[in-house]
Amino acid sequence: MALKADRRMLAPENIRYVSGNAIVEGAAVILGTQGTGDGVGQALDAAAVVAASYAGAPPSGTKFLGVSLDAVVSIDTTVTPRTSYPTTTRKIGEPFAVAEYAELWTNMIVGTPALEGDAYLAADSKFGTAAVNSNPVVGKWKSTKDANGYALLQIKTL
Repeated sequence: MALKADRRMLAPENIRYVSGNAIVEGAAVILGTQGTGDGVGQALDAAAVVAASYAGAPPSGTKFLGVSLDAVVSIDTTVTPRTSYPTTTRKIGEPFAVAEYAELWTNMIVGTPALEGDAYLAADSKFGTAAVNSNPVVGKWKSTKDANGYALLQIKTL
């Protein structure tokens, strides 16, 4: 589990993003690109804002969109019924919830956060305590790690 249920949403979550890849709940999501020939949105040729998780270090100039509140998975609903999954599970290509302004308890952490220290994008869609590839600050640590490895992170992308 990457997020604790105890969170404070400072603005409503955004559900206009879709993803072309699997995303873990609580992962940092960045601006992705729509696949060639993909039809999403209100019309078959409409473009959508695509969010993506990433492996390895975040590329330089990465646009941070927020924290995924849903898990995005590759499922075949003809084989496994939708009711078999939690309500926070989305299929690839479906809109999913992203927190843009919130305080969240997360264990998706690289390093040791300091109280009121800056939070940055880190490797593998996690949050860290040092800048990687000159990417800017994405939030503030509102606590240090607890006994279970969770820390309170405040993010604001609005």
